[in-house]
Amino acid sequence: DISYVQDMIVHHRQALRMTELASKYAHAKPVRAIAERIDAAQRPEIEAMRAWLKRHGKPEADRDGHHHAAMPGMASEEELRALGRARGAAFDDLFLDLMIEHHRGALTMAGDVLARGNDIAVEEMATDVIAQQSSEIARMRDM
Repeated sequence: DISYVQDMIVHHRQALRMTELASKYAHAKPVRAIAERIDAAQRPEIEAMRAWLKRHGKPEADRDGHHHAAMPGMASEEELRALGRARGAAFDDLFLDLMIEHHRGALTMAGDVLARGNDIAVEEMATDVIAQQSSEIARMRDM
């Protein structure tokens, strides 16, 4: 449960990096809208996860050198740089590809904690991630 919450904060932060780029460089209105939706959903989720960790006396980030790039769905720094350089329709296509993969990774992580975790609040958070991000994947695929 603790690792999931710590990792999901990092995972969400990367999604927010991508949505910030979308606010500047996305061309299509639906891409801008989905980026805004993702941002609006994940910022409060991060705060809820931070609060859960604080209630349990746990640090926000793990201290064991966990390699976050190995988390499911995480974009590489090279991919993020490419996204930052892309403009117009090329930005939109890359954003959607990266964010769909990112969301799929979050679904994997949430499914794992539902199978192995034991904290009800974390289960609720994971269930919310699955519902929200599954819906967003469907929307992004339609773009």
